[in-house]
Amino acid sequence: MAPIIDRLFQRRVSLVFLGRTAAKPGGSDHAFTGVRDYQLSLAALLNLAAYLTGYAVRLPCMTQLSKTGQREATLGYFVEEQLVAMPVLVLAPGLFALVGHGTIASAMRFGFSNILNTPFTISGLAIGFFYAGLGLFLAFIYLDRRENTFCNSLFRLLKLLAGIAASYILTWWLHAPYPAGSS
Repeated sequence: MAPIIDRLFQRRVSLVFLGRTAAKPGGSDHAFTGVRDYQLSLAALLNLAAYLTGYAVRLPCMTQLSKTGQREATLGYFVEEQLVAMPVLVLAPGLFALVGHGTIASAMRFGFSNILNTPFTISGLAIGFFYAGLGLFLAFIYLDRRENTFCNSLFRLLKLLAGIAASYILTWWLHAPYPAGSS
């Protein structure tokens, strides 16, 4: 999606990053070797559609409003995005837990009402803290004035490295099994 948006906004796309983006599907082979069932539920498909729609809206907005090379515009966009995104990330699940029906809504109600009463409170809060920090730092990568194709590749690489680091930290901290293919 990033190279298409770069072209729509007539931004130069480096051939190195365009090639890296084109090679991404081939680089995912290792991640799919341990998967036995590739079927997705309707909820998973809707989630994927919402995720992609979010980026289809976010990248053009970011490109037009913040990738101007002006520090004030970039920081202003960042602050405004965080002022909207952070409350929505808490309020939307809270609203669903409040008015939703079924096992998912029930589990969310339990989670909200018992957030401080479980043996996983400290680890859950730590995960949330580090994920929020990762999100903030990665937002600045997306806001870099270079083309979205560059930013997207760097964003994905750093997110992958964070996931690998988190897997090994969980292995060490919670004595979880090692990640697949790392033995």
